[in-house]
Amino acid sequence: DLDHAGHGRLAGDELQAVVGALDEKNKALEVLSRTDKLTGIANRRRLEEALVRTLKDFGIPAGRISGRSGAWVADERGERKLAAVGIRVARRTSMHGFALNVDPDLTWFDRIIPCGIVDAGVTSMSAELGRTVAITEVLGTVQDHLAEMLGDFGPYDRSADVAAPRP
Repeated sequence: DLDHAGHGRLAGDELQAVVGALDEKNKALEVLSRTDKLTGIANRRRLEEALVRTLKDFGIPAGRISGRSGAWVADERGERKLAAVGIRVARRTSMHGFALNVDPDLTWFDRIIPCGIVDAGVTSMSAELGRTVAITEVLGTVQDHLAEMLGDFGPYDRSADVAAPRP
């Protein structure tokens, strides 16, 4: 799968040492993250939640779509991805990353099949809000929500999905 990592996208990566059980292919089953052990999926969900909350703070009705990673909007124009979230585990290290489409040139996504998704679109905060949004305008809000979601790993209220589960 390809993705575009160009101008106008706010990206972040988190590296953590892997501890605990490894499966038969030496892939991590658990990671240690500050105070608690979390599965990679739980950590990805927390990254997604931080991005969804950021988008909602800007008035964008974002959420998850069952069976797909990232932050999305869905309405009569279809499903559109606003943020990509990914996880990779290699050599006992987990890598969690995200890319939030703040104000990229969306035509770059016409040249590839972003994240391998052929039946949905890609959008940006600027496109959804109908105005130019600067990364500097979004950065503090993203940082606050990442700190909230990745700080102590306590329970949280999960944002609602934006579309019905996919078949």
